[in-house]
Amino acid sequence: MKSEELTFDDINIDDKDVNVEGLQNAKRSAGFDWQIFTLLILLVAIGIVITPSAGYFKIMGKNYSYTRYLIDHFLRVFIGLTVGFIFYMISPQKLIKARFLFIGLSLFFLLIVLKFSPFKFKRWMPIGPFLFQPSEFTKVAVLLYIAGFAAKGRQRLKSLRKSFLYPMLIVFVNVALIIAEPNISTSILIVTIATAQLFIGGLRFRYVLLFILLAVGVIGTGVMVSKNARERLQNFIHQEQIKPGKQVYYARQAIKNGGLLGVGIGKGEHKFFYLLRQADTDFVYAVIGEEMGFVGAFAVIVIYLLLFLLVLLKIRSFADDMAYAVLAFGIVFTFLIYALINISTSLGFIPATGVPLPFISYGGSSMLANMTMAGILLRILKEKNEAR
Repeated sequence: MKSEELTFDDINIDDKDVNVEGLQNAKRSAGFDWQIFTLLILLVAIGIVITPSAGYFKIMGKNYSYTRYLIDHFLRVFIGLTVGFIFYMISPQKLIKARFLFIGLSLFFLLIVLKFSPFKFKRWMPIGPFLFQPSEFTKVAVLLYIAGFAAKGRQRLKSLRKSFLYPMLIVFVNVALIIAEPNISTSILIVTIATAQLFIGGLRFRYVLLFILLAVGVIGTGVMVSKNARERLQNFIHQEQIKPGKQVYYARQAIKNGGLLGVGIGKGEHKFFYLLRQADTDFVYAVIGEEMGFVGAFAVIVIYLLLFLLVLLKIRSFADDMAYAVLAFGIVFTFLIYALINISTSLGFIPATGVPLPFISYGGSSMLANMTMAGILLRILKEKNEAR
């Protein structure tokens, strides 16, 4: 029996059977990092639940409608999500190329707030019903600048002049203006984040040490000059004797009162009578500990750590793109270190710093900056997933 030979002419492929567009859409959808997105949304959800409860007594004391407060928080979250989505739609390559524009805008905003802010501490500028804090924008600008600098290659980062003096000049000009506000804690954190980014980018360890020593000198001088910073340090040392320093004391008591499962949302006692003056911002973690207990407080820490570790695992494959690796690391490191500082304050490990808990604390500028960084991070992970 003679076998039949099959040729390509005999194979009929109907174009309708192959949905090329569908495959492309599936690939784009598969590129989105749902793990990181879920962790970020969990933090936002915790903020939506706990922040209105934490701010209840404060808003009642100001004859401020609870409903209005809740709407304001939702509005800040919505604006943050919108801006985050806009930055998600922009390729990080374009943002890194525009890093000097961001640095220029940062300097402009910092100078404007120093000149025209009506407040004693010149950190905020009123814009309609909102207060804009330029130092939050500075974080994003510095992250993009250091990422672009690191993209020049490891050889550049081995030179003291090119790897140390150039980037530090840019960073310290911004930091000096933030110290002048005064806002010592934010300036310390920005310097720390920039140093960590450079180290990940390949900066020699001895240059990192030199950078740290210089930063400690500059910021230490700022602490000595700033009366507010000196008072916070004294209040921390004598926190049970000095009335303003008792916020840290009451924060610890609130967490202790929460026990294992907490007293229940809205039922915390230490947010009342201004025992925690900034219960919805600086000490929101203490409210979480009291109302959601050890389980809720520990879960928050786990979410931040998971977020950090997952991103670290994902950027291991970014060796061919140093700018993306440094930027992604800088963003998730910012989330982690801000969370650790805020939590450490509530636990009484460090003096009160005024550092918000990312995605949870009440505040427009911090929410906007965090959502912007989240959008950039998700876009980086999406592009890298699609490139595999």
